[in-house]
Formats: sequence, C-alpha cells, structure tokens
Amino acid sequence: MAVEPGLLERANWWFDVSWYGLLGSGVITAIAAVSTVAFLFVQFWSSSVRDKQSEWRTSTIELEASKAKADAAKANENAAVANESAKALELKTERMRSENLALESSLEKERAARVAMIDQIKPRDMTREQMTKIADVIRGHVGTVYLYPLADPEASRYMFAISESLRAGGADPKLKLVLDEKTGLPTFPDKFEAPVSIVGVTVFEAPSTGDSGFVGTMVRAFSNAGISVIGQSMDAPPPGVETPAIFVGLKPAPFLQFPEYAMPPELERHVNENPPPWNPK
Repeated sequence: MAVEPGLLERANWWFDVSWYGLLGSGVITAIAAVSTVAFLFVQFWSSSVRDKQSEWRTSTIELEASKAKADAAKANENAAVANESAKALELKTERMRSENLALESSLEKERAARVAMIDQIKPRDMTREQMTKIADVIRGHVGTVYLYPLADPEASRYMFAISESLRAGGADPKLKLVLDEKTGLPTFPDKFEAPVSIVGVTVFEAPSTGDSGFVGTMVRAFSNAGISVIGQSMDAPPPGVETPAIFVGLKPAPFLQFPEYAMPPELERHVNENPPPWNPK
C-alpha cells in the first residue's frame, strides 16, 4: 500500500491534538478532584462553623428569653409590691382623713362650747331685729307698761333694751323705782313686791284692772323674737304694784345644778341625754 503524505500529516496532527487533549483532560480532572476535595473540606468547615454559630445563637436567644422572663417576673413582683404599698397608703390616707374629720368635729364642738359659754356669761341684750319683731306684735295692743328692774346692773341694762322695744311698738314704758325711806332717792330693789321670780323676765297682769290679754300678747311678742319669758297673772295686783308690768330679774343660770342625792331621776336622765354644749363629756 502506498504512503499518503496528506493522510499521515492529518493523523499526526490529530494524534498531537488527542495527546494534548488527554493531557489537558488529565490536568482538568486532577484539578477537579483537588477542587472537589477542597470544596468538601470547605463544606465540612463551613457546616461546622454554621452549626456552632446556630447553637450559640440559640443559646443566646434562650438566655435572653430566660432573662426576659426573670425580668418580667421581677417586674410583676415589683408591681405587686407597689400595689400593696398603694393600698396601704390609701388605707393610711383614709384613716388620716377620718382622724381629721374627727378632729374637726371635736374642734367644732369645742368652738360651739366656747361660744355657748360666752353666751351664758355675757349680759343679756337684744338685736335690732329682735326689737323690731317685738314691736310688730305689740303695736296697737299694748299701752302703758310698768317696768320693775331688780338691783342688778345686768338686769337694769336688759330692762332698757325691753323699754326700747316697747316704745318702738307704740307702748308707753314707765320705769318704776323704789324710793329710799331715808334719802327719798329712787333705788333699785333687791326683791320684788310681787310674788314673781327674781330670775328671768316675768310678764305680769291683773285682769281685774282691765289689762286682760297683756300677758298673752307679750309672751307671743317675746317668743316671736326668740326670747323666753314667764307669764303670770293675779286677780288683783299686790299693794304698790301697778299693772300691766314687766319684772326684769337676774339672768337665769345656764343649767340647773342639783346635788347628786337630790337629783330627780327624770331630770338626771334628761341631762344625761341632752348635755349642755360646754359639757366636756
């Protein structure tokens, strides 16, 4: 068989190509194998790191969650303590409020007691309003009235207030004094020449002399002004007494005082149930 130079040349060229191809493929295969091993090591390392980091993250999250739960429990405990403190403070405030109210009530009672005591020791007097009320009732019903004050400065002063009230109502008040037998000068008596009390104010009439109705009118007039008086009448006036009359005696005592052995049971019960405002009990 004859040699063909062209075919031989192509065969040599492909032989070289195949050789270099095998050599290149081997190199590539070796590189791929090395790369595969390297990537396996890298994957193993990264997987280990990732697992460790994941475990650390999970532990951290669990630790933070546990700390958060502990903080929440502590906060709840503090809130419970705060609520207890608030309740205790509220109870203390309520107790202090009650004590303040009791103290205010006690101070008010003491103030009322002082006012009542002052009212009892100060001289009797009338306000303009009281005088006007008395005058409105007696106007047109009372004429001449004889005033008999006791020998007491306070009673004499109160007598003048009564006189002004009578005069404002159109009455004609006349002051009756006792003349001293030695000097002939008018004096204030230490007792009345009539069977009336020397304490308080007594309105006196003798219907037989034509002054019937005077007592009722005057008692109503003084009551209209909030003043308590005694009404008394006799068939005939005592000697030396002119009627209708008003006897102004001593200021009444603030309360009745009985020794314990002589205290009537009914009065003792009344005093215990209605003590005067200045009574410390």
